[in-house]
Amino acid sequence: MNKEEKNSNKCPICGRTAHNESEYCIFHAGVEEKTEEEFKKALKEYVQEIKKENSAYNFNKFVFIGFLNVKEDLNITNFKNASFSEATFEGVVNFSGIKFDGDTYFISTIFKKTTFFTGVTFEGNSIFIKTTFHGDVNFTTTTFNGEADFKSTNFESFTRFNFLKFNGVADFREATFKMNTEFKNTSFMSIANFEDAKFNGHFSKFMNTTFIDNANFFVVKFKGNAGFEDATFKHDANFEEVTFEGDADFRLKFSLKS
Repeated sequence: MNKEEKNSNKCPICGRTAHNESEYCIFHAGVEEKTEEEFKKALKEYVQEIKKENSAYNFNKFVFIGFLNVKEDLNITNFKNASFSEATFEGVVNFSGIKFDGDTYFISTIFKKTTFFTGVTFEGNSIFIKTTFHGDVNFTTTTFNGEADFKSTNFESFTRFNFLKFNGVADFREATFKMNTEFKNTSFMSIANFEDAKFNGHFSKFMNTTFIDNANFFVVKFKGNAGFEDATFKHDANFEEVTFEGDADFRLKFSLKS
């Protein structure tokens, strides 16, 4: 098959024209099949088309390469019904200061480097089910106004959920935190569910954190130190069958309710 015949093929994922010698389009082609320059050029054009048509942002199964500052590189401050499911971010990605309108999907998404979600607002539900963060991830000062679903998500490096607010249900069931984790000065305004989560870092900090509704830590495992200093539990808190392999600090502002 010559190059001209190959280029006439369509991407099996989205139907776009295959990129150069790849079986896939510029967005779904692998790292070695495209350059950062040509990928970002195509990505900017795609974003402009979405803005013009006022349609949903569909980045499903995209392979993002290089460093990406979403606000600066793509001139985006507001995503509408964005989906990044099964996408892969090969480089550092920065979503800081972005607003997500409608439901946002990061199902089975892979972040290979450091990821920033600082100062982000999720107006709808944010679905991070089975997502993997290989690098550090920072959600500091972010607001989740809908449900925040992190079920079965893998956090493989330093993880920060500091100074933020979960206004909807926060679901971290069966999530794995392999390195140090912080939920400092964070407010859970609705149910906080950490059932069967695993905290494997040297420390897991919930200092000055407020749980307004039920807090569920049933069968959670803390391999390192667990710090709940000055945490506030205003409703039921379930710590049944929790495993503490390190020190556990429960100098609470208010006593736990049974």
